[in-house]
Amino acid sequence: MLQFIVVFFGTLVSVVTVNTFDHIGSQVSLISNANAKAYVNILFQRQLFSYSFCRYAGQKCDADTLSIPRLYLPLPLAQGPVQQQLYTCYQELNNNGFVLLTGFEHDFLESKVGLLKAWQIVNAMMDSIATDVPLTVYTSRNKLMANDWKKINACVNEHVTVNDSFFLVSKYTGE
Repeated sequence: MLQFIVVFFGTLVSVVTVNTFDHIGSQVSLISNANAKAYVNILFQRQLFSYSFCRYAGQKCDADTLSIPRLYLPLPLAQGPVQQQLYTCYQELNNNGFVLLTGFEHDFLESKVGLLKAWQIVNAMMDSIATDVPLTVYTSRNKLMANDWKKINACVNEHVTVNDSFFLVSKYTGE
């Protein structure tokens, strides 16, 4: 049954996000560092799969489940050293809504590709957001904290020690 759910969500997300990944891919292709391209694609995949899982799995989506990617991501996306450097935060809202955040642990991206490349990636991401999934990029922990999402903020503080980082955030207001 779990395999069916994973295949279903994998197919659903694949269909829903093809245009998103094409558009993001065209922007990210301007970055010359192959590792950087891979990192940003993995980050987007994790956010979009997490959002789709939470949106369609309802009560099964919680902070504990999201902290174990192999429970909701297709196996190839759930494994690997980069997945270990990503974290996902979750906060439920009224009417079955939620806020979901995905980011890199501490300064992982900056340490791998350099601060300048990391900012190029952030800019490419910000230019390429045109998706059916609500997505906002925050480029500062302080700006993110201003939203007063207590669980999200606590989770971010647990995983990030620098102010100049970036986060993918999706908010679903519920039904």
